[in-house]
Amino acid sequence: MQLIEAILLPANLPFTGLLSLTIIYWLSVILGALDIEVFEIDLDLDGADGFGASLLSFFKVGSVPISILISLLALFSWVGSVLVNDVFNPSGGLFPGVIFWAPILIGGAFVTKVAVSPFRGFFKSLQSGGQSYSDYKGKLGKVFTTKLGQGFGQIEIEGEGSPVRLQAILEDENLARGDQVLVVDHDRKKNVYIVVPYDDPSMKTGDE
Repeated sequence: MQLIEAILLPANLPFTGLLSLTIIYWLSVILGALDIEVFEIDLDLDGADGFGASLLSFFKVGSVPISILISLLALFSWVGSVLVNDVFNPSGGLFPGVIFWAPILIGGAFVTKVAVSPFRGFFKSLQSGGQSYSDYKGKLGKVFTTKLGQGFGQIEIEGEGSPVRLQAILEDENLARGDQVLVVDHDRKKNVYIVVPYDDPSMKTGDE
């Protein structure tokens, strides 16, 4: 009974709502009502290549599906909210509960980062279809994010099954979504692919 009361406390309601949405999402995926890629939104960082790209990289966005990250963030933030308010705001009032929201989200994000770190290799193998980085050198693909430059960006390469999405960078210029690229190298330290523009009329697609 105490847990049910805690769920409905005003101070916990934002995190309860977020967790409820993720539960509904996964139930919909299990029942086939939604595709699992509904959460895999385009996370391009127009105008924020430096700090924004570093932030997404820090929290493993790109190497771990965003649906997993959001779900874990919702779970850990909700648990944190319940525990913090139980200790510092037993009445569960909106104030002072609201002052804990930002620290709880930040704490939930760091716990999420730690939780997903051991599984990065697993998710990468799923995304790459078991291929090694060298298998993509010389491959043609197209820009998946809104733009691709020196910061955060993704490319999509057609595979035997579903398309493979890879973190990539492009030096000296920017390309737009749908532009064709050629994979020329792989930066192991940053775990990103280095690409160059590939201008071949026969490769142009109708979605550009």
